[in-house]
Amino acid sequence: MARASDPIDRFGRFLAQSEHSPLTVKNYRGDLEAFAAWFEQVNGEAMSPSKVTPTDLRQFKRPGNRGHSAFARPPYTVISQSRAD
Repeated sequence: MARASDPIDRFGRFLAQSEHSPLTVKNYRGDLEAFAAWFEQVNGEAMSPSKVTPTDLRQFKRPGNRGHSAFARPPYTVISQSRAD
């Protein structure tokens, strides 16, 4: 995931500067890292906000496609992250 870390790091800094709690920043980063890993596995290329499609988001939301079953909320962080760029 090192290739996807730049947008994730930028978004983490954006959240921190927007006065979000450290736990929120940590959770959003974790969500983005899980999505980036899934995206790379499915698409065979590193995730970048410009490459994410609505179809990717729908597929990622499907149960069993996220790498861990505890991820029950929608990937809002992915949508927010793409708007921060």
